[in-house]
Amino acid sequence: MKKNKIIIPIAVLLLTVLSAYSLITTNIKNVNEYKAILSSARDYASQGIVDDAVKYYEKALALKCDVDTYIEYVNVYVNNGYPKKALRIAEQMVKDINDSPKAYECLLNQYISLESYEECFQLDDEVTKRKLRSDEFSKKMSDIEYKYAIDYQMYSEVNAFSNGFAAVKSDDLYGVIDETGNRVLNKAYKEAGCFAYYTNEKNKEDSDYVIPVCTNDGKWQYVSSTGNKKIEISEDLKFDTLGLYIDNGLTVASTSENYAYYNSKFEKQFGDYEYAGTFNCGCAAVKCGEAEWYIINEKGEKLNSTPYLNVILDSKGIAFRNDRAFVMIDGSYYMIDTSCKIISENKFNDAKTFLDTIQTSKNGKSDKSQKVLAAVCSNGKWGYVDTECNFVIEPQFQEAHSFSNSFAAVSKDGKWGFITIDGSLAIDYQFENVGDFNTKGCVFTATNSRWSLIKLYKYNH
Repeated sequence: MKKNKIIIPIAVLLLTVLSAYSLITTNIKNVNEYKAILSSARDYASQGIVDDAVKYYEKALALKCDVDTYIEYVNVYVNNGYPKKALRIAEQMVKDINDSPKAYECLLNQYISLESYEECFQLDDEVTKRKLRSDEFSKKMSDIEYKYAIDYQMYSEVNAFSNGFAAVKSDDLYGVIDETGNRVLNKAYKEAGCFAYYTNEKNKEDSDYVIPVCTNDGKWQYVSSTGNKKIEISEDLKFDTLGLYIDNGLTVASTSENYAYYNSKFEKQFGDYEYAGTFNCGCAAVKCGEAEWYIINEKGEKLNSTPYLNVILDSKGIAFRNDRAFVMIDGSYYMIDTSCKIISENKFNDAKTFLDTIQTSKNGKSDKSQKVLAAVCSNGKWGYVDTECNFVIEPQFQEAHSFSNSFAAVSKDGKWGFITIDGSLAIDYQFENVGDFNTKGCVFTATNSRWSLIKLYKYNH
């Protein structure tokens, strides 16, 4: 029995040794076979013999699924002018080897070469989620950060985006689109304004965003995003224009005689102005004579005793944002606060209202790190100032818009482009005219006197 006990371990040991030897021999054979196949693949690739190179790369990958071999395989198609086939192999590589930053870099290269930018940003999302972002991948993404798609729906006129919507005109009628260009209201109105929120006091669930529109019969009313009338206005009131609806505040409207302000029931509160702007920050700008502008509060009281020669308004009729406005005194524009106090002795040839609003936290404090910049013109050139009227971007542009959602429109040699908050050019000068970026990374641009929406892939993929 003892001899049997000794023989059994020896037999097991011999079997283990033989198995290991067999495995090593097989591995050596496979490695040598792999190297020979890969050598043939490279030889055919160097001669531009694509079909045979492909055949041997497929054999090599069957033996060893290696990222470097895969990349060589992709480059066979790249170097011989087959970009779509290269893309197909690169996509398969990422499926087979989904933990390699190099594989994702290679696939990104193929997407970029085919200008498939939407796929680039989708891939970027995946790489970020998997935590496989390399420096090289990041660099390539930064190079295409501001690539965009064009929505080829064309318009003759466009209004500013407001609360997620914009009125657009084609075939002499206005309709409404959302921030990414989807049609919300069909073309049905002679005139249209901008959306604002309406609170239904009787039934909160019926609250909605509303837009002033002029119907084909010439009647102004407020309709919701579904096109239904939302606010009852007396038939006796015949308005020539309706302004941006101010929820539980004062809304401006005009008749053939004057501009006045109305409460939420559309009962006239005060006003007999040549022009009246929209209330914001508790103030509005009104014109009382040929060159007599005043800032009023919500009681209709004038806050400046000496009239201004002009007040800068945006496309919604708003003068104040961030408690700041620009007014003309003695032929120059100054920044003022809501008490009409001049913020700085800096004076300008021209200016634009702030478009962005400084955000506040739950404790009511302002986010001082947020850059909110208004465009101003000094000595014939446009630059940017903050809410304390300090220059952040020195005057250098032919024309400019204020910053909106981290971008600002600027012009050079009669063409418009866009800069980022650090002053660098994001989208080159190429458009006849432009609007301002909305919260979805989209903006209206005009070419050949027709407007269309462009969409940054970064935010729309």
